[in-house]
Amino acid sequence: VSGQDGGGIYFFYTDSSHISDVTLINNSADDEGGGIYYYYASNITITGTNIELNQSGNDGGGIYFFYTDSSHISDVTLFNNSAGDEGGGICYYQSNNPSIANSTIQGNSAATFGGGLYGFYSHNASFEDITLSENTAYSGAGAYMYYSNNPVFTRGLISNNIATNEGGGLSFFYSANPIFSYLEITGNSADTGGGINLYNTNPLLNNMTFSDNIATYGGGAIYGYESDVDIVNSILWYDSPDEIYSAGYSELNVFFSDIENGWNGEGNIDDDPLFINSETGDYTLQADSPCIDAGISDLDGDGVDDITDYFGQAPDMGAYEYMGDILPG
Repeated sequence: VSGQDGGGIYFFYTDSSHISDVTLINNSADDEGGGIYYYYASNITITGTNIELNQSGNDGGGIYFFYTDSSHISDVTLFNNSAGDEGGGICYYQSNNPSIANSTIQGNSAATFGGGLYGFYSHNASFEDITLSENTAYSGAGAYMYYSNNPVFTRGLISNNIATNEGGGLSFFYSANPIFSYLEITGNSADTGGGINLYNTNPLLNNMTFSDNIATYGGGAIYGYESDVDIVNSILWYDSPDEIYSAGYSELNVFFSDIENGWNGEGNIDDDPLFINSETGDYTLQADSPCIDAGISDLDGDGVDDITDYFGQAPDMGAYEYMGDILPG
């Protein structure tokens, strides 16, 4: 227990710190960093670690990064941590070049923003093969990025997060150029933007699967306010009350995607994607899905394929490429 910061571990002006194969459980801080607190640190590595049931009175229930650079988290679980303000699992405060890979952030809570993770003026984040699930917050229950430019999300599951205001799965506020690829965003809920809420943010969404997300007032899958959004090779199906809601001066460019109730754009379809079994959470495609080989490989129209790793004549729509009857070995 810390009277201020870093209930479990506190790093102060450090370079090249490493945490490996550690369990941090039931720690608390009155202010920030219930489990771990980093203050002006760089070249941080956390691997093979379980961070669970930690709490902070303010930000970063599991981990708090304050003015850090190049933090790398891999094969880590953050379960059931809580923050009195922002970042139930993780809070990045003006911390650049963070990365998370092969990790699970589940069941965390924040009273305001970012139940799973929160980024404040934290640029060039990379999140790959991560799970954000069952987190709760006022906004951005899975993740909330505030003025944080160039985040990249590649492969992963964002599911069953609950926000009482906006962005059940993800929420982005004035964050330039996010790129989302091969993500399943399912079963999330919020007042607006059940899957993703975008405010003055201009992302590319490529090979995404949105389904079973709920928004009380609009944007079951995606809510965009004054945001220019490019959506390609994606499936938006069975979200409520609608798939996409555009407000303000937003421009949505949707092409080669399967959108329930349709959307104008080259290559778009409005057909049941034929998931294997969405009721049990299997959003891979059946063999006769209309989304197989229905995508496009040249995303920017320059005549050069941007996607080369696919099976069949063209990329599929959605997060999961259908691989036919290929057997292991």
